[in-house]
Amino acid sequence: MKKLYKIIKDDRGSTLIELLIFLGIFLALIGWATDYYHAINIKRGITDSIKFAALAASQQTDQARLNQGILAIDSTQADVVFLEMLKKNLSLDNNLNPLPGSPVIYVNKATLYYQTYNSDVLPAVSPIDSHAITEPSYVVYIEVRVSRGLTQIVNSTPYWTIKVAKDAALKISP
Repeated sequence: MKKLYKIIKDDRGSTLIELLIFLGIFLALIGWATDYYHAINIKRGITDSIKFAALAASQQTDQARLNQGILAIDSTQADVVFLEMLKKNLSLDNNLNPLPGSPVIYVNKATLYYQTYNSDVLPAVSPIDSHAITEPSYVVYIEVRVSRGLTQIVNSTPYWTIKVAKDAALKISP
């Protein structure tokens, strides 16, 4: 203790201790910024994966109803396509558990929601965010967890929770 007091009392020692304190704070901020940037990039990739899976699902037209002049999504085929795209894009197995190398560490299956809205139930209100659905659409909501990096030192939660809600409408261009 006397040695530390002697270093602080000396001008050169005081500068060294201040430098070490500021260096520690600076390195912690760099670590947090890097971790946050990584989480934002992963969220963007997961959001795009969900968006593309929902878009692929929304393009599964019901041919029998289309022959009658009704624009509709084949809900069975849409669900199959959505789940296949989801598994492929997020590296999940058939039970929606992450495979090695997956960007996610957990998929909350209790909150996973995917539903087809066709003209027989339109107009409808999205159960996710209460927006109006006026066209045949495929609506998706998913919660996943991704690993934390250096911020786990400060916050004991070892993951970030990412929530994604997307819907894709079936439209035919003229």
